[in-house]
Amino acid sequence: MPSSTKTCISALLLVVFLPAIAAAFHDGGVAYCAGCHSMHNTQDGYTPYHQSPNGRPFLLKYGNASDTCLMCHSFYGQFMNGRGYGPGGDFYWVSKTFNWTQHSGGTATSTGDSHGHNVVTNVFHLAPDATLSAAPGGDFLGNLLSCTSCHDPHGNASFRMLYGSGAGPWYDGDRYSFAHAAPLARGNERLTYAGGGGEETNAQHTVYKSGVSEWCANCHQAFHDPAAGRFIHPTSRWAPRWLTSTTRI
Repeated sequence: MPSSTKTCISALLLVVFLPAIAAAFHDGGVAYCAGCHSMHNTQDGYTPYHQSPNGRPFLLKYGNASDTCLMCHSFYGQFMNGRGYGPGGDFYWVSKTFNWTQHSGGTATSTGDSHGHNVVTNVFHLAPDATLSAAPGGDFLGNLLSCTSCHDPHGNASFRMLYGSGAGPWYDGDRYSFAHAAPLARGNERLTYAGGGGEETNAQHTVYKSGVSEWCANCHQAFHDPAAGRFIHPTSRWAPRWLTSTTRI
């Protein structure tokens, strides 16, 4: 076979197989628009979930922001019958209530509602926190909590695309202001379910370097304000020597 023909075939194969080696959905920041949004809700004959006479916010393909995120991320660990080992919290457990018999007699209950950040979804039937109407130590309303309350859906250079200081998530028709930058950390890849290759283990886990407590205080401000008169856990300080000389809390 002439070398020129081989060159043409190699180039053709490269073009054909490029999609297989292309960047993942969020790699490089923003994903492609049609991955989350449906133009006029009609492209490719698509019939979106949970159609509403008032439409859906931002022309999302699914019911709301969290529904849209979980249509993909539920396959990466969340809702996989509790087999998720992701660092961000497995929303399966927010839908799971446990009952058990106590040694002293009687039945005890741990409701799914109390097992994590209760992002609100329609498709996955996750309701706002039934106990707390707002973030403890803050004012972020629970009925407005979604995946995009913490993660920028259009991408940024921060760890896990977390919002940094300044204009934060879209919130009740405006932007919720964040005072603190996103934390410095390094984590696993996205396949976080057991057997998926990226699950958390003692040797393989997210490393939080600095700024985590401050970032949480974007919504839980009073936890770090001595004037609020609440229990104050020390943050960004060296731990006591009896723990370790190099550990920060």
